[in-house]
Amino acid sequence: MDKYIYGINSVKLLLIKHPNYVKKIIFWGKIKNPRLNELIKLARKNFPEKIKIMSHRHEIRDEIRSKGQGVYVELKRSLEQYYIEFEDFIHNIQTNNRYPNPVLIIDHITDPQNLGSIIRSAACFGVEIILIPQDRQVQLSSIVAKVANGGLEFLKMVRIVNVAGAIKQLKELGYIIMGADINGDDINEIRKINAPMGLVMGNEEKGLKLLTKKKCDKLIKIPMEDSVGSLNVSIATGIFLSYIYINKFSC
Repeated sequence: MDKYIYGINSVKLLLIKHPNYVKKIIFWGKIKNPRLNELIKLARKNFPEKIKIMSHRHEIRDEIRSKGQGVYVELKRSLEQYYIEFEDFIHNIQTNNRYPNPVLIIDHITDPQNLGSIIRSAACFGVEIILIPQDRQVQLSSIVAKVANGGLEFLKMVRIVNVAGAIKQLKELGYIIMGADINGDDINEIRKINAPMGLVMGNEEKGLKLLTKKKCDKLIKIPMEDSVGSLNVSIATGIFLSYIYINKFSC
């Protein structure tokens, strides 16, 4: 698994939220960007022994050099440290009687750009937990972290064996599970829920699996014109989460 996080905002939030994850901070090129200069000041103040400034761009990996905005962090461990076990997640709820709300459940998304965008939206709308299958599902990578633009620092990823089993356990804890489906009921069904909620988003091409649909308490859709057909899953996730967020604080 990747050990790098790059990009100005992603690195800045990593340094602030999880300083213990940092092994090295590497800057390169001509430092002209004011935001990059501010980041160097932050790094020199809090991590003086971990900074390295490289004058030769060719020493940087191609992927990082083209998209890194002049900075990357090498993690002490890999991106694995952003995951927690499903059993620990359930235990924390039972022990602390604190229910993360909503919980976002991903049903086999395969595009790293989509996962990164979903993580960014989730962080913006207060999601603390994202459940993702351990198989046939894109996992965390440097690309995902870059697209998430720092959102990864505000939540935890929980790997699950299968979506249907995880939904079953969440429902046993009192969660109401809503699945996104183009043939579902209106999104306003969310307003009727007075319990912790789980939102399930499906694969880019196939949507929710049939078994997943059967396990959901209700299927919901975003009202829109018929001309295009459907939204990209990351955009749809942002709309659903924004709606849940607005209703959460308007009750």
